[in-house]
Amino acid sequence: MTTTTRWGVLLVPGDDLDSRTAVHRVSAHLSEMDVVLAPGADPDQAVTLARSHSVRAALVAGAADATAALQAAGYAVLHLHAGAAEPAGPPPAAALVLAHRPRWSDRDEPLPRGVQRVLSFTPVRRGWNGRGSYRLMALAVGAATPEAVETYTREVLLPLVEGSHEPVRILTDGPPAAVLAGLRGVPADVLTTSEAALDDLHAGCVEFAATPSLAALTLARARGKAPMALLPPLDAAQERLRQQVTKTVRIADAADAGRDPVDWSVLDAFDDDLSGAQRVARKLRQLAIAPWA
Repeated sequence: MTTTTRWGVLLVPGDDLDSRTAVHRVSAHLSEMDVVLAPGADPDQAVTLARSHSVRAALVAGAADATAALQAAGYAVLHLHAGAAEPAGPPPAAALVLAHRPRWSDRDEPLPRGVQRVLSFTPVRRGWNGRGSYRLMALAVGAATPEAVETYTREVLLPLVEGSHEPVRILTDGPPAAVLAGLRGVPADVLTTSEAALDDLHAGCVEFAATPSLAALTLARARGKAPMALLPPLDAAQERLRQQVTKTVRIADAADAGRDPVDWSVLDAFDDDLSGAQRVARKLRQLAIAPWA
C-alpha cells in the first residue's frame, strides 16, 4: 500500500487586514498540505505551534518578530509584506521575502534588496450574486491611534451607518472598542479580522465600502460585478494607495456611492497577474518539501 506524505506548514498572520486576508487566500491553495493556522502573530506561540505540529516551513505575513523567532528555531520561513505600506527597516533574514505589489500600484522607488515582488492576491471564489442582506465596511486602521479610530468612526462611519437601509457589518483590524465608542450606540455588527474573513463577509453583502487597502481593492477587482466605494484614508500609506488606484479607476466615495459596479477593466492594460496567492502557496510548498527543511 502506497502512502502519500502530507507535509506540515504553519501560517502566521499579522494583525492587519492585508496580512490576515493574504494568509486566508494562500491557505485555500494548500489543500494537499497539513496546514496549522496560528491565531495571531505572537513569536513564542508560533514556535510552540511549529514544534507541536512538526511543521517543515512557515508563511509569516507582516510579523517580523515571528519570522525572526521561527528562523532562530531552525524553520524555513517565507515572509510576506502584504500591505501597501513600505516595510519598516531591512527585510527579515527569512528564506524568502516577498512583497504584495500589483502592477497598477507601481511607484518610482524599487523594492528593497532581497525582496521579490508578488502580483495581485485574489480570492478563490470570484463570484458575487448581489443578493446580500447587509452593507459591509472594511476598516483598516493603518497607523491610526485608538483615539483617531474613534474620531474617524464618529465623523465618517456613523453617518453612513445611520443612513443605511440595510444592517451594517464593520470588519476592522483596529480596536473594536474604539469603533463601538465612535458609533455611540447606533446598531452595527463590529467584527475583528481574527473573527471573520473579508472575502467571506463580502460574498454576502449588498454593498461594500472600504478604507484603501490592497486586500479590499484586489477583492473588489476579482469580483468585478460587486459595487465598491472608498472610505477616506486613515494614514499616509492609505492616501498614497488611494491616489495610485483612482488615477486609473473611477471609484466613488462612500458618502456619494450608489450601487453601480466599478469598471475594473481599465486595469487590464497593466497585465497584472491575479494568481499571487497561488504562487505564494507554491513557493511555500517548495520550502516544505526541500531536503533542508
